[in-house]
Amino acid sequence: DTDAREAAMRARDFSGAAFAHVRGTMEVEFEVAIARLDDVLWPRGAPPPPPVRLLKADVQGFEPRLFDGARRLLSAGLVRVIKFELTERWLVRQNGPGAIGALLRQLRGYGYSLRFGDGRRVTRRGAHEELARRGLAVDVIARRHR
Repeated sequence: DTDAREAAMRARDFSGAAFAHVRGTMEVEFEVAIARLDDVLWPRGAPPPPPVRLLKADVQGFEPRLFDGARRLLSAGLVRVIKFELTERWLVRQNGPGAIGALLRQLRGYGYSLRFGDGRRVTRRGAHEELARRGLAVDVIARRHR
């Protein structure tokens, strides 16, 4: 039901299911199950999983939610490297003003150092400058350092 989906989006409740619309020669609607990475890779009561060497994320501005759902894995240092695309438009659209700084703080709080694809250190100011220079998105690599 469309009203329920819209209410869930406004409430930022992304557990359960997502809905997608595909347009073209025909319109298709389907439901996709959503689960937290912690629940899938490290269920409560289970021993820690083997380390994840690389997590590639392409979630259109929902990176903070993705990392919230992987809190246990990230806090335990079980994800070594995260590669994601930093897109100001999507981050702000999904999370509001200040989203870039909040995302950088979130990952640093889990013990990650952040670099652009060319190896330069990511700062909030540098991220804004790089996005202004390059356009829509920049690649960021987060490496666990502790």
